[in-house]
Amino acid sequence: MKIKNIICPLFLGRDSIHPAEKETISKRLSYWALSETYGFKGISYKNPYFKSAVVTDSVILVSFENLGMGLTTYGKELSNVEVAPEDKVFHPAKATIVKKHISVFEPQVSKPVAVRYGFCNFPKGTGFLYNTAGLPVPSFQSDDWDK
Repeated sequence: MKIKNIICPLFLGRDSIHPAEKETISKRLSYWALSETYGFKGISYKNPYFKSAVVTDSVILVSFENLGMGLTTYGKELSNVEVAPEDKVFHPAKATIVKKHISVFEPQVSKPVAVRYGFCNFPKGTGFLYNTAGLPVPSFQSDDWDK
């Protein structure tokens, strides 16, 4: 079965895997139900999600689906992004929004082959990635490596 959408609670619980903001989750679920089940139009309810990662020299350009009008961090530096070279060891990286993509770079990784975002139990920091409707980008990884 293909998943059409997920409700991403990842950034709602700052110190716990269990999100504290239950009301936000219930609103996202109700928007999904109103749109998908009852046919309401004009409600943003689909989370943006990872589409692809293209490596050019030492930079990875990450693309997404369901962006609407684009991406935002609400003025904060994007955090919880990591890149890895062929040795599969991930390093914290700098990422910036470039139109409807993010550009990821880490000077210590001259030949990155993989990128991941929010790849932990509960990401720390404040610079999370959202679409302009306020829906978060869930955690993702571009590789298919076994742990």
